[in-house]
Amino acid sequence: MTSAKKKSAESVTASPGRAGVTVTSEAARQIAAIAQREQRPSILRIVQDDEGALFMEFAPKPSVGDQLFCHAAFPAVTVCVSKKIVTWLDGATIDFRGDRFKLDLAGGGCAGCAGCCAECGGCQ
Repeated sequence: MTSAKKKSAESVTASPGRAGVTVTSEAARQIAAIAQREQRPSILRIVQDDEGALFMEFAPKPSVGDQLFCHAAFPAVTVCVSKKIVTWLDGATIDFRGDRFKLDLAGGGCAGCAGCCAECGGCQ
């Protein structure tokens, strides 16, 4: 993680003993802006589809069992991670760069394009 990310990234509500998912201030700001523009709750869910790809979607409320994360400066914004993948995403960072949300995995991997980095030119 770059020093710029370290300064702007802060997560809240991780499970004890886990790093959880870090939400950067830019990701939280963009979630809030999109939610306000589309008149929906500021809740972004990270889920896995039936084929194993990750995707992010706005949701009206967290699902039962979701782990919740936020940025301290944006307490009304919530990022939910489905219980099915919360352990796999432990230590990941959600950011907003290049006009899109990016999910940087703890091992240096990226899921910003649901794992299809060959299609988008790779992770940035």
